[in-house]
Amino acid sequence: MLAQQHFVYGLVLAHLAWAWFYLCGTALRKPEPVDGISPAQALLDVVITSASGLALTGFATFVLGLAGLIYPLAAALAVPAVGVVCALRGDSPLRAGFWRLRFGQLKRALSLPAALVWLMAIPLALQAIVPDTGSDATVYYMTYGFEWAHAHRLVVDPWLRLPHTTNNWPLMLTWPYALGVDDYMRFLNWLTGAFTLLAVYAFTARFGRAYRDENAPDVPAAGVLAALAVALTPMFVEFVDYNMIDVPTSLFFTVSAMAGIRAVQRCTRGVLAEAVVLAAFLIGLKVSLLLLGPLFAALILIALRGAPRRRAVLELAALVVLASPWYVRSFVYTGDPIDPILNLRFHHADPKWSVADEVNQLGDLRTDTSPGTLLQIPRRLFLDPSGRDLRDTGVSLADTLYVVPLAFLAFVLLARRLRPSPIALAACALAYAYAYWTLTSHLARYVLLFVPLLAAFLALFALALTAHRRIAWRAAALAALALLAIPSPSPEGRALFWNIYVDEYLLIGQLYAGRTVWLEDRAPAYSSIEYLCRTLPRAHRPHDNVYVVLLGGSQIFFKECGIQIIGDSFGPERYGDLSRAVAHDDVTQWAERFHVGSFMLPDYEDKIAIFAGLRDTLTELGWREVLFPQSDYIVYLSPETQRALEAHPQNPQK
Repeated sequence: MLAQQHFVYGLVLAHLAWAWFYLCGTALRKPEPVDGISPAQALLDVVITSASGLALTGFATFVLGLAGLIYPLAAALAVPAVGVVCALRGDSPLRAGFWRLRFGQLKRALSLPAALVWLMAIPLALQAIVPDTGSDATVYYMTYGFEWAHAHRLVVDPWLRLPHTTNNWPLMLTWPYALGVDDYMRFLNWLTGAFTLLAVYAFTARFGRAYRDENAPDVPAAGVLAALAVALTPMFVEFVDYNMIDVPTSLFFTVSAMAGIRAVQRCTRGVLAEAVVLAAFLIGLKVSLLLLGPLFAALILIALRGAPRRRAVLELAALVVLASPWYVRSFVYTGDPIDPILNLRFHHADPKWSVADEVNQLGDLRTDTSPGTLLQIPRRLFLDPSGRDLRDTGVSLADTLYVVPLAFLAFVLLARRLRPSPIALAACALAYAYAYWTLTSHLARYVLLFVPLLAAFLALFALALTAHRRIAWRAAALAALALLAIPSPSPEGRALFWNIYVDEYLLIGQLYAGRTVWLEDRAPAYSSIEYLCRTLPRAHRPHDNVYVVLLGGSQIFFKECGIQIIGDSFGPERYGDLSRAVAHDDVTQWAERFHVGSFMLPDYEDKIAIFAGLRDTLTELGWREVLFPQSDYIVYLSPETQRALEAHPQNPQK
C-alpha cells in the first residue's frame, strides 16, 4: 500500500511540474491557434515548450541562487511573475484567450498514439518510488541540490570532485529539497524520460507525413514503435529514474536538435527562441557538452538563411550568453572557464586537481580513436560492452545502428543531394553527436545521448524508403521497426536487463516498505552512517569531518544529517597522502589538518590493503572502534570526539 501511495503522489507531483514547465515555456513562445495543425505537430510544440519551460526554470534558479533567494516563497511568486511576463507581451492571463490558446493546444495534442506513448512511460516510474542507494547522483548532483536549497544560494563545496563545474541539472534538484518533496525527487528525472518518448513519437509522426498521405495509419504507428524502442532500451530503463544527467542530457539533446530542425522548416521568432534556450541549457549540463555548441549554432544559421545578418548575430549572442553562466562562474573562482582542463594544460595548478590527479582520473578521455578501433565499435558495443573504454552492459542491438545515419549522410553527400530536410538534418546531428561521443569518452552509456534521435531517424528512414512502395513494403517497414523495439540486450547485459524489469519493477511494489528500511537493506554501510548521524551531533563539534574510505555514493546521506565527509583518490584529502601519513607516523597531525573527528573504514582486507597499519595506528592513538553486525564498515572516533560525547551523555534516539 505504501508503494502504491508513493507512486500516485509522485505521478501527481510530476504532472504538476509538467503544468508549470508548460506554462513557463509559453511565456517564451505563445501557443499558436490550432486550426490546420496536426495532433503530432501540436504535441511536438507542447513537448518543446515544456522542455523550454524546464530550461527557463533552471536559468531563473541560477539567478536566484546568486542572489541568495532560493526559498519556497520565490517558487510561489514565480507563477504571478510568469503571468506578468505574458501580460507585458500582450498575452494577459486575465483574458479568456490566454487559457483558450493553451488548453486548445493541449487538447489538439491529445490522440490515441500519444496516449499509448504516455502509458508506456508510466510503468517506468515505478523505480522512482525508492531512494537512490548510491550513484553519481548521491555523490554529486543530489548533494549540491541539497546544499544549495539549505544555504538558499549557490555555494561551493570544496570536497566534491568537481566543485566548480557546470551544474544545470543540480539547479533543478534544488527545488524538491526547498519545497520539502525530496522523497519524490526521482519523478523529475522520470518526467524528462517521458518527455523524451513523446518527442520521439511527435517528431516521427510530424515529419513522417512528408512520405505518406495525410491519413496513412503507418506514420503514427512508426512513431509509437520508435518511442517503444527507446522505452525498452536497457540503458534508458536503467537510468530513467536516477537523478543523474544521462536521461536529462538525452532529452535536451533530442529536443534541441528537433527544435533546430523545426526552426529550419518554419523560422518564426518564438520557434527560434526555443531552439536557442534549449541548446544553451544543454551546453550548461556538462562541461564537455560545450563541444556541441557548433552543431546548434549551425542549425540556427541554417534557419536564418536569407535573414539579416544582424539577427543571426543576435541569436548566436543569445546562445552564448545563456550557455555561459557556469563557465563565467568557474572563471571567477578558478581562472578557468572549463575547470580544471585549461588550468592543468597551461598553468599546471588548480584549486582541486593536480596533473597527477588528472592522469589517474581522466583516463576515460584518452580512449583509442584510431580508424581501426572506431570501425570495431559497433561490434564491440554489442558483443563486448564491458570493455575498459565502454564499461556498460545495458546496450541493445538497436543502439549500434548509428551507422545507418552515417551511411545515409555519406550517400547524400556523394550524390550531391543533401538538402535541409528533417531526415537529412537529423542525420547530420547524429553524425556530429557520434563524433562527440567517440572523441571525448565513448563509454557505452553515453550513447544514450543520441539514442532517442536515432530511433526517430530510423523511423523516418523506414517511411522514406517505402514512400512509393506498395502496402506490403510499408508493412515490412513497420515490422522492421517492431523488431528494433523488441528488447535485445547485449549478451553480457541480459541478466541485468531482466533483473531491472523483474526485480526492480515488477516486484518493487511488494518489496518497498519505506525509505529507511530500503536503505538499511540495500545501501552499503547505511547502519554505520545512521550511527554517525545519531551520535556526532551530540558532540557539538560542527567543524569535524568524517573521513570515509572507498564508500562511493554516501555523500547525500551524511549531508542530510549535517555531517561533512571527505576522502577521495585525488584532491588535498587524497588516499595516497593518508597512506603516507600512516607510514611516517603522522596520522594525528594529518587528522588535525583536515579536522577529521571520525573515520569510516571498510572491514575487509582487500579494500584496506593500501592503508596497511591504519587501523592498528588509530587503535594505538586512542581512537575508539565501533563495529556493526550488518555493515562492512568500521567507525573510529577520535579521543576528542569521545570526550565531547561523554560530556553530553544523553542517549541518541533509535
